[in-house]
Amino acid sequence: GTGTTAVTPTDIAMGTRIAHGTTTGTFEYGGCELVNITFSNPNGEFTIRRYFTNASGASITVNEVGIYSVGTDQNSGNAWAFMIAHDIVSPGVAVANTELLRVTYVPQTTV
Repeated sequence: GTGTTAVTPTDIAMGTRIAHGTTTGTFEYGGCELVNITFSNPNGEFTIRRYFTNASGASITVNEVGIYSVGTDQNSGNAWAFMIAHDIVSPGVAVANTELLRVTYVPQTTV
């Protein structure tokens, strides 16, 4: 996203999410991959990577990143997206037209 507001525990969405597309101010969203899944008692971790291509015709500065997930209400069957991770990138990363941006998260857990 392009928002610069500080992250809070109650955030439910990014400040200014960059839309998918090829017009001004948008990124082409690429695939998402899960790699390096490892468990070593009692810890586990994996890497989430997603790629974005700037085909908008101009540079875009990324100031925030996040992960959205989809949930489904078991009673109604309605699905909705919600944010499960949100971080500010400071300083922002300028992605020139035709360049690729890779966002990487490494969730870790102890059980």
